[in-house]
Amino acid sequence: MPIFDEEKIESAVLRSVDEFRLLFPERKITTKAVQEWCNIIENSGRVYKILKKNYKTLGKNRWIYFE
Repeated sequence: MPIFDEEKIESAVLRSVDEFRLLFPERKITTKAVQEWCNIIENSGRVYKILKKNYKTLGKNRWIYFE
């Protein structure tokens, strides 16, 4: 039985985005950048859905980023 509760994936991604923004304020928040930063979530579609749900989408097609 684990001592700590597992962190939900959505909250982990959102926490990681906050860290990413703090450390790299000049970089755009993209699905690929967040996926690489999290380094454990292999499904980019899942990361995209979380970002789309919680942030404003800018750009089109391959150049989508979030604010």
